[in-house]
Amino acid sequence: MQQNIQQYNDIMKQQVPFPQRIIRVVELNYNGSKNMSVEFLKDVYNDKSGLAKKLAAAQQDSREVFKKDLKAAQRKGWIRKDYKIEFIMYMLNSLNEKIMDEKFVSMFKDVQDAIMESTNFFFYGLMAKEDERE
Repeated sequence: MQQNIQQYNDIMKQQVPFPQRIIRVVELNYNGSKNMSVEFLKDVYNDKSGLAKKLAAAQQDSREVFKKDLKAAQRKGWIRKDYKIEFIMYMLNSLNEKIMDEKFVSMFKDVQDAIMESTNFFFYGLMAKEDERE
C-alpha cells in the first residue's frame, strides 16, 4: 500500500498534462490489482486483527490526497467545473464498493477486469471537454 501511495505521488508530481498522469494512475491501478480475487478482498476487509483498520486509514489518507489533486486539476480546467469534487469522491467510493459485490464482479472475467472497467469508466468520463479547458 505504501509503495502504491508513493508511486501515485510520483505520478502526480510529473510535469505532464493531467490526462497523461491519469493514464499512468490507471496503469498503476491495473498493476496493483493483478492476482486479486474477491475472496482475498473480502478477507482483508473483514479481518478482525487490525489489518482492515490500517487499510481503511491508509485509504482515507489516499482519498484526501486524491481529492486535493482533483481540486487542483479542476482549477486548471482538466475536470469540468460544474462537477462537485465531493460528488466525484462519493461516486469513486461507490465504485470501490462494487468490487465487493459478487453480482457486479460476475459481469467480468475476474476482479482485475472489474477494477479496470470501473477505473476507466470513472476517469475517462471525468475529463473536461477540449473546449472547456482554459
